[in-house]
Amino acid sequence: MSSARPRFSDRIGATKTPAILQTDEMSAPLRASIWNVIHTLFDSPSYEKWVSLARAASVSFTKTPIDELPHYALQQKQWMRKRYDAMKWHEVYNFAEFVVDSANQIIRGGSGQNPFLMEAFNSVLERESSGYRFVAGVLSPITNNAEMSAVEDAIQSTESAALNGANEHLRTAIALLGQKPEPDFRNATKEAISAIESVAKVLGTSSAQGLSGALADLNKKVEIHPSLRNAFVKLYGYASNEEGVRHSLGDEATNVGFDEAKYMIVACSAFMNYLISKADAAGLLTGR
Repeated sequence: MSSARPRFSDRIGATKTPAILQTDEMSAPLRASIWNVIHTLFDSPSYEKWVSLARAASVSFTKTPIDELPHYALQQKQWMRKRYDAMKWHEVYNFAEFVVDSANQIIRGGSGQNPFLMEAFNSVLERESSGYRFVAGVLSPITNNAEMSAVEDAIQSTESAALNGANEHLRTAIALLGQKPEPDFRNATKEAISAIESVAKVLGTSSAQGLSGALADLNKKVEIHPSLRNAFVKLYGYASNEEGVRHSLGDEATNVGFDEAKYMIVACSAFMNYLISKADAAGLLTGR
């Protein structure tokens, strides 16, 4: 359980908690804490769950011959732990995502991701100063709760409103931002603004080229604050013009880093939530 209170040893200066979020490395306490979440989930007296995890990991994660697994159940648990200890930092995060994606199937024969498991992982990731959190089912370097809520709300609202194109663009943006070991900031930015364009075109039933025309068409049906509309048209220009993200991927002078990509994803998510809320109030989502 995460606590905001510093430890006694930190308060008296005997020890010091990490001041910088871990984004391209992993401390021993962080690695152990992630394992402890996994251990709590799969531990059982008969080791039956460990056998299921080892077999699933062999087939879909480590992609090693399944007949190379040890014969006895306890040995399969030990095999899994040995594999985990040998993982590089980004492979540990990959494994955490694999467990989130697979736990329901492995343990209960169900499907879908396990939200309680993601919550447990996020708790230890925050406590141990990891630079990643589960956002919309993907480990992403977005750690601010308000930012996470904006993105997750946009994922949910585009799903419920059957805005599949926007949903796919936004999910792709999140995945590219959190891609390990090398994120793709440029394409994450492009996908984020493409999500806005998709929402505007679908809700406005517009065939206009670009975001400006789509928002203008949508504005005929719902009132969009002109300052917001103009701000996102300018952001679209940043992402689309000859000196922007889309058309200068080989131009090193165009610096698109983490801060720009993260800002675009969060800002676009918040704007999508705004547009969908306005469209819903105007009755444009009826029947979707």
